[in-house]
Amino acid sequence: MRLLIRADLRRVLRKPGFYVLIVLTLALFALRKPDGIAAEYLEMTRTTLEDIGLPFLCIPIFLAVYGDEFKSGTLQCVIGRGLSREKVVIAKLLDAAILLGCAVAAVFLVVFIRNSFSNLAITPRQNLHFLYFCVVCVLRGVGYMALASLVMFLTWSAAAGTVTLIICSMLSSLFLRAIQDWSHLPLYDLSYEGLLNASCTAIQAGEFGWQLIPALVIYLGGVVWLNILIFNRKELEL
Repeated sequence: MRLLIRADLRRVLRKPGFYVLIVLTLALFALRKPDGIAAEYLEMTRTTLEDIGLPFLCIPIFLAVYGDEFKSGTLQCVIGRGLSREKVVIAKLLDAAILLGCAVAAVFLVVFIRNSFSNLAITPRQNLHFLYFCVVCVLRGVGYMALASLVMFLTWSAAAGTVTLIICSMLSSLFLRAIQDWSHLPLYDLSYEGLLNASCTAIQAGEFGWQLIPALVIYLGGVVWLNILIFNRKELEL
């Protein structure tokens, strides 16, 4: 599995488009001048990362990790060499997590350096909270891509997985919030994204963000298990 992860990462990192993606994302945060009140500026930065930066990063990374494999038939070759389907699913998701984690880490560094040279009174505690938010964004993106890969394995179509990723990263929270406001049922609060956001709020309040545990165990763990189950059943079609 380690060899597959290394091979995938080398393949993606050889693409100039990946570095263009990183530069454009970093420019989105580097060129924005810190001003106003520190708390309000950081909140706007979090919103930008959550609503714009994360989808902008997740979609190309998903296509690079999963889409190319479908075009080239590499998955069939890897399985034919004896690597189990469970390890393929986990390796692909780890590839996506590593790439997204590196990209978001670069965003954090740019924002941190930008804030250090600004006139805003941003405290170390606020920087730590933003770092935790970045970690949560990576987990959110990994969850989106895990669900998208589930649809991809179900339909055996990278396009279907990409559409699912777009819907999840751009529209799902708006849809769930709207239903929650209309029905007064805690659909968003109990969703994967809602639990992750609740953990951020708890951490900022100085509490233990226990909501992170069910989000990872129930949602992310459940989707990964379904990925393995569905992919195993695709054996006769490979």
